[in-house]
Amino acid sequence: MRSTLALLLVLSFQIALAALFKVSVPETNRDMVIYMLGQLSGMVTTAVAFYFSTSKSSVDKNKLIASSHEDKSVLDLRGAELPDDPERNP
Repeated sequence: MRSTLALLLVLSFQIALAALFKVSVPETNRDMVIYMLGQLSGMVTTAVAFYFSTSKSSVDKNKLIASSHEDKSVLDLRGAELPDDPERNP
């Protein structure tokens, strides 16, 4: 889901930039277009930074840790008697 959203943001930013070269923006809407393009630019920067920073590695690490603990059960050793170890008790 994250990758789809990031890809959508990048594509919409590229389309918006291309549209600025093809379509003339009316003077009354110029400030609004600049503001909206700036907001879109910030969102794209954040999405791209996620995939090229340590945040992505951290998410991958957390998934790996979670998947490694799924099939393992934790033994409850409270009150359990430990077997005699001949090496410890000569």
